[in-house]
Amino acid sequence: MSQVQPKQHASPIRSEQHALEVAAQLAQQFREGAAARDRERELPHSPLQTLFQSGLGGITVPQAYGGIAVSTATLVSVITLISEADAAIGQVPQNHYYALEVLRVNGSESQKQRLYREVLTGVHLGNALAEFSSRTAHQ
Repeated sequence: MSQVQPKQHASPIRSEQHALEVAAQLAQQFREGAAARDRERELPHSPLQTLFQSGLGGITVPQAYGGIAVSTATLVSVITLISEADAAIGQVPQNHYYALEVLRVNGSESQKQRLYREVLTGVHLGNALAEFSSRTAHQ
């Protein structure tokens, strides 16, 4: 079980075209209020929850694990659409998709089964890294 459970299960994304359509719809929604959130330095908690509940967080999950494994070009287009609407939202999934790639390349079978299943339900993966030059980078 992951540390964070989604409040609602993610909607399934059925195809690359569907991913692009969902991203375009969300971009329209996220554009509204983006400037105010940025000006007020408001973290986009609700829009991020909406993003991962949309199913877009699972678009790189391999087909063997229930995903659709979109092409890199489609992933870039999805992130571009979201980022053009609100860059604060568009940059957040970077670590999520990176973690999924690390899982694909280096994960054990049991890790893949568990984590891909969680991601397909809307769990958002993240990380905690320190800058190399910081005092705690090597602890």
